[in-house]
Amino acid sequence: MSNRGGIHSSPPGAAKELDPDDPMLLTGVALPGDSTDAMAEVIVEELLKMGFGDDAILRVFLDAYYAVAHRIARTRGESFVRRLISRTRAAWGIAACRNAGSEVSRA
Repeated sequence: MSNRGGIHSSPPGAAKELDPDDPMLLTGVALPGDSTDAMAEVIVEELLKMGFGDDAILRVFLDAYYAVAHRIARTRGESFVRRLISRTRAAWGIAACRNAGSEVSRA
């Protein structure tokens, strides 16, 4: 790996062989049956914990840029998403704040 002017020609560790026992290896698994509701709940939970408000979370689900959340909103409906936000907020004891996280960033 060359380092000309402080810029790496390849990312650090790129030359390392893949290790199937690497604990940091990203691994996806399919859940049996229809896991749509579980996925939706996890998405809402994560956004709530990040400080997103109800309106911002709903915007994520209605924005096609966020493919998984958007597919859930299309198949289950906006009222499902609204109920899920409310139910998940209550389960985690997170106070509602309609303006928190009102700007959804596509970073």
